[in-house]
This record gives sequence, structure tokens and C-alpha cells, in this order.
Amino acid sequence: LKATREALRLYRSQHQVTVELDGEPKILYSAQPKQDILHNCTAPNILYGGAAGGAKSHGMRWDAIIKCLRVPHLKVLFLRRTYPELENTHLLKLRVELPPEVARYNDSKKRVTFPNGSLIQFGHCRDIKALAGYLSTEWDIIYVDEGSTFLPQMLSMLQSRARTTLPGIVPQFIIGSNPGGDAHVYLHERFITKKPTLDEGEEYNPGEYAFIKALVTDNAYQRDEYFTRLLALPKAEREAYLYGNWDA
Repeated sequence: LKATREALRLYRSQHQVTVELDGEPKILYSAQPKQDILHNCTAPNILYGGAAGGAKSHGMRWDAIIKCLRVPHLKVLFLRRTYPELENTHLLKLRVELPPEVARYNDSKKRVTFPNGSLIQFGHCRDIKALAGYLSTEWDIIYVDEGSTFLPQMLSMLQSRARTTLPGIVPQFIIGSNPGGDAHVYLHERFITKKPTLDEGEEYNPGEYAFIKALVTDNAYQRDEYFTRLLALPKAEREAYLYGNWDA
């Protein structure tokens, strides 16, 4: 782990966000290798998934920020299943990570706005009723963090709302997830084996689905204690959460 961390910290990131504060440059974000793969991926549907502790949520949040900085008037939806999960994983960190020189966060609207007109709307989706509030709008990019905790119906309906009228932009549906949960089979069939069980008339193009495997060793800032806790899990859970095995 020590050798892996040292190698990762020497990695020259392809995506870095820097801002000048008090006359000095400050690095707000520097992508690690797997995060760079996410930032470079242009597939319409992406699963960034596998082990716990691989910095998936952090990478997804900054993927949204980077794309909003680059593309004017981009409209992004970013979801977790429940509000406490959303707040603890993303909203509390936004207040620390994003200075007003880069973007402004409106806590009442749960929205980040950028000077170029782009925005990230954060939300939660506890049930089908809550989902309806997001389906009346088209989104250029939709992120679903911990997608396996969502119902498969929720994911398929959200996927249909990833559309864009911006020239040269590919609409994307990006999911971060550990194995297990309500949508495990749905994600496994579409992104891992690429042999989904389809409803009558449903279309599926495997070339439009990309899988980026996450491991705890992808994260240079993960502590040894966390790795030890994952090692202590029962075999099936250890295979899933430490080794990112979707067949466990």
C-alpha cells in the first residue's frame, strides 16, 4: 500500500483545477489515474464501480465540475438515493472545495452555478414519487452516485433524460457504485457481461456502455486502517468491497 500510494502521488494528472487565491496559485483538484480515465471517457453510459474507498464519489463530483468549467450552459443532475447520503458525501465537501472565484453553491436550491452559465443540480431520490421531479427536465449529463442502491426502474427512467441540444456534446449517464444492492443485476448485465435481459422492444447497444473498475488501491489518500477493515470482512463482502468483484 505504501509503494502504491507513493507511485500515485508521483502521477502527473491530466486534469487539474487551479485557482489564484491571494496572488498565489492553489490546486483545488488533481486527478488520480482512474479518475483521469473517467474524465477522458466519452461513452454515453459509464459505470465507475467496484471496491469501496477508491475515490469514486470524489472523482465523479469533480468530473461534473470540470465539464461545467469547460462547457458553457451545461446542465448537470447529480443524485444520491437519500438526502443524508447526499449531504455527507457531496454537499458538505462542496462548501470546502469550491471557492466563489470558481463557482457558487446555493444551499437552499442545492445548486452550483458557474460564471459561464453552467450548473450542477444536486438532489436525492428516495422513491418513485421523488424521481418524478427530475423527469420533466432534460439534462446534458446525469450522475448517480451509489447507483446500486437505486431501483432498476429509477435508473432506466433517469437514463432516458440524458439528452442535450448543445452542439458537439455527447449526453452522458454516469453511475458510481459498489457491487450489491437493488440494482446490482441491472448494472452487472449492462456494464459487466453486456448481456442484459431486455423487455419487448427495448434496445441495447453494448458499444455505448463503458466500465471503469475501481479499487481501494486507486486512492493515494486511503489509510492502511481502512484497507485492514476491508480485509476483515466475510469472504463475499471482501471480494466485493476490497477487490471490486461484481461476481462475488
